[in-house]
Amino acid sequence: MRVAQKLRNLSIFLALLSFIYSISPSSAANDLKEDYDNLFLFVTVISVVVAVGVIGIWIYFMQKFSESNTEVDRTPISHEAARKLEVTWTLVTIGIVIILMIVSYPFLFDLDSASTDLEANETIRVNAVEWDWSFVRINSTGHEVTTKNLILAAGFNYEFEVTSVGGFGFIHSFFVPDLNIKIDALPGVINSITIHISETGIYQILCAEYCGAGHSQMRDRTITVV
Repeated sequence: MRVAQKLRNLSIFLALLSFIYSISPSSAANDLKEDYDNLFLFVTVISVVVAVGVIGIWIYFMQKFSESNTEVDRTPISHEAARKLEVTWTLVTIGIVIILMIVSYPFLFDLDSASTDLEANETIRVNAVEWDWSFVRINSTGHEVTTKNLILAAGFNYEFEVTSVGGFGFIHSFFVPDLNIKIDALPGVINSITIHISETGIYQILCAEYCGAGHSQMRDRTITVV
């Protein structure tokens, strides 16, 4: 059947795409930004291909079996042919899920392992308040400096200790898209992550958790890497 053949061709294409992705060069183990960007692109491509295929099949059959088309043969296919078609699209769907699982599974552990393997050159305590960010820089001697905007040096490891302070107990999320940092800021809880920052630039800080009337204001702070 032509539809079954198209589904098989789609599964072969996705498997080939997965293989190409798996042999593509990756970034250093302690800097996963490029890997995560590639994974996002890979999943996006698969999603677009599947969406276009499903919509295309839907439009094709909608036109073919429209009421105005009187020449089409409306005789139902045999039970055996219908079963083959159902098995084919079920296997293709399972195959897509398996491909996505194989490609994304290592990333569930890479970020944690990369973070724990790094020794921080400096610790930065990130305090989320209503509705702003403040930072306490703690150097190796324990000296603390409070600031509103961070200026960091490229090529070093930084540990971010994230929490939420203030009397209202709001939940926030410390999100720096271009550094691939997203970590919850919870009242009374310190979540930490250690990353290696290798590229200079100005990185905007956002709150990725809706936290009330001033949520949109939590985008005025930046991390400047020189």
